[in-house]
Amino acid sequence: MIACTNATPLDVSDIDRLARVVGLEVDAARSLALPHAHLLCARDARDGGFLGFLCAWHVADEFELLDLATEPSQRRRGVASALLGELTKIAQSLGGSAVFLEVRSSNRAARALYEKHGFRVVHERKSYYRDPVENAVCMRLDLEPGPPRGPVL
Repeated sequence: MIACTNATPLDVSDIDRLARVVGLEVDAARSLALPHAHLLCARDARDGGFLGFLCAWHVADEFELLDLATEPSQRRRGVASALLGELTKIAQSLGGSAVFLEVRSSNRAARALYEKHGFRVVHERKSYYRDPVENAVCMRLDLEPGPPRGPVL
């Protein structure tokens, strides 16, 4: 079982370590301090072992998925799917209309994961990434309206 929760200061070292391992530039402590950031942590529900994280920003009624990483030894076990599912629930509960992301065009595994979760390609940014230069594929997930956020009068 995978438990996805909001990250806390106790998760910062695990998140920053994994980010370095997979080549992401993440500052978990800074993200925790941003009011528009959603930093989620995935842990093994049985033993509490760290499995991965997700960072997204919420602006107006849209969410942007910035970073998603799974411990290399835990890949293909549903961690990323659990984190995406949790983000979708949060976005819907906050009245989000869509989730956007960018991914390297060559990252077939990530693109397949996002497509499995309903994201669709909406644009391609030529030569967006560096080291190596590569196109970015921009994807969007349209959200169904979530439950009301307050009492209905």
